[in-house]
Amino acid sequence: MYRFINSANGDYKINFWEINPQIAIIHPFRQLYERDTTKDKSVSSLEMWCIYMYCDPSYDNKIFRLPPDKKLDAITYVYPDFDKEDTSIAQCITEYDVHCLTSAARAFKEEELSLLKRAEFIKEAPYTFDEIATNRSGEYMYTKQGSPIVIKGTAKDLDAMRKNTLTIYKQYEEVKKMFEEEQGELRVHGGRRESIFEKGELIEVDDKD
Repeated sequence: MYRFINSANGDYKINFWEINPQIAIIHPFRQLYERDTTKDKSVSSLEMWCIYMYCDPSYDNKIFRLPPDKKLDAITYVYPDFDKEDTSIAQCITEYDVHCLTSAARAFKEEELSLLKRAEFIKEAPYTFDEIATNRSGEYMYTKQGSPIVIKGTAKDLDAMRKNTLTIYKQYEEVKKMFEEEQGELRVHGGRRESIFEKGELIEVDDKD
């Protein structure tokens, strides 16, 4: 299992840089680190925790899957001055997936966000049928060639999207499985739970001294 970010189980009270020292030398994250004038880099530590909460699909991060308004509310509770429109923070958010997520995590995040947008679209889109356009007098409108002007409805597209739902969810489940295997949430062969060493919660030390 490989995790680039040490999330400390989401404990934002721990200094982010102390448990992720190499992130401080990677652009654009080092911009936050270098501009922070506090002695212990506590401000940029909170900024990084907020970015993690905003971007990271790890199951340790309970904030990521909240609705947008509640998500931002939780993040600003952690750090009231967090501004995702700040130039440096916005760049960190943009590049977080590239630098801080594995390929399995990126694929899972993309699939999950795509499903959420798809479900919201199906829920909100009106179910309408094709109809012939009319003018202000209620008369049907035609092209110069004499064909009726048709206003395309959403029914066919929505029906096709619903028909493909099972296939899309199967693809999502495959990506989710890869992500969960990487996260160490699945049982190892034999049906037992992974040990704390296998989960990466402890580091094995070769004591030859």
